[in-house]
Amino acid sequence: MLWSRGPIKVDRKRERVKILDKVFPCEVREYGVRVYAEGAFSLTERLTPLDIPEGLTVFGGRRIEGPSGTGCYVRLSVDRRGLSFSINPVSDKMAELLTVEEIRSLIELGFKEMGRPLRLHTVAEGFGNRDVIAGGFRIPPGDTIGRHTSLVRMAVSRAVTLVWAAEQGARRRAEDVIVLAKAFDGAVLANTMKLVGVLRWIVGALGPPEVAYFLLLYENPLVARYVRKEMAPEMRNHVTRLTALGLMVPGGQESELTTLGRSVGKIVASWVRDLEKGSMRPAIPSSQEAQLLRHFAYYVLLSVLRSFTSVALQRSSRIRGRKKRMKQLLEGKIGGMSFAKLAIIMARRLGNPVPGYILDQELRDLIRDGFVSENLRLRSYGEWVASIALNRTVQLLDIRPSRKVRRLPPEVRFVWMRSRPDVFDAWMWDMRPVLFTKPPESDSRDVQVFAVDWDRVLRRESG
Repeated sequence: MLWSRGPIKVDRKRERVKILDKVFPCEVREYGVRVYAEGAFSLTERLTPLDIPEGLTVFGGRRIEGPSGTGCYVRLSVDRRGLSFSINPVSDKMAELLTVEEIRSLIELGFKEMGRPLRLHTVAEGFGNRDVIAGGFRIPPGDTIGRHTSLVRMAVSRAVTLVWAAEQGARRRAEDVIVLAKAFDGAVLANTMKLVGVLRWIVGALGPPEVAYFLLLYENPLVARYVRKEMAPEMRNHVTRLTALGLMVPGGQESELTTLGRSVGKIVASWVRDLEKGSMRPAIPSSQEAQLLRHFAYYVLLSVLRSFTSVALQRSSRIRGRKKRMKQLLEGKIGGMSFAKLAIIMARRLGNPVPGYILDQELRDLIRDGFVSENLRLRSYGEWVASIALNRTVQLLDIRPSRKVRRLPPEVRFVWMRSRPDVFDAWMWDMRPVLFTKPPESDSRDVQVFAVDWDRVLRRESG
């Protein structure tokens, strides 16, 4: 048997390595010799880097224990150039509610506190390309390897304590979000914020899962995932509800909000945090008012979705002549209706202004589907939708016209409704609480032209 000289001897032919007085199997590859055997690394710690033959790498690991049974496994490797280590925070379950980047920064802080500032990096490794935190450094030729591996263990041990403390803080935050979401539903927020018009109905329709969703947009993504997991039964249908209100893009990803959704989400999260700090008191609505706030938007929208096709067939002889074909077409058009789009139609019907810079995409959809013309006047489809929504509004707000008014023609009845402030105010777009005072900058010429046309129409109608 031919061994190389020194404390570590390599027999490439028989694939064996002798470290001090013990022999271990090894893997001989084109780029060098690898030793993975248990116990080999602990013997190597007694030596210096100069004792390791060129091309030999010895692998090992240490379990680092933390508070309350937490900890992680540090994978170590040493060769003639120095020491390398890696930690897989996912498989080690170092933390559920911290991101890999947050864990990495805490481990770097642990090394800094041990007097060895070290910049780590995150790499994708293994099956599924899981993120691994890795680092390394050179060992002075005269130093023993064990002196530096003990430094790594102490630094990681300190980091595990820091990660545990941060994890507890994140868990407390997640529990606070759950409590907040269940304490403040949309009806309480709409009443506390003194919202009016369309924004009042939209915010009032938000249940605890939707309030939690907006809070989570500004939280750590893993905290958000934990809250969603804990509130899974309640949050199962929150995407459908937000889409129906016009706050989420239909068919988009779970986090894809419309411009209106982002604006509403911002004010909801801001006001909930103010309530959390105790800087204001929640204004609890009466039972009857709370029921109206929670159900107005969904009830009116559902009435339009259910009645639109039958109303269209009743009012148009052309549609009745091609009933089967037109019924499918109408159902396709009304199927994309959301409460935000319905509120645009109602605002145009009652002569209320609409914030076109926030609802640009919704306006385009209404023009494309034939509810609104290019100059933003209601087409027949839009008029039919408005008539259904007006009837439901009168019913929900308990507006009872006198017998004399009931006998008037529909056009005169509408003039009477328009003169009623409760109907007019119900469909008013008051976006002042959104703190969105000017249109966002855009490179799209179509959007700019569209905004100019919108302003021109409003000036013409008001003047």
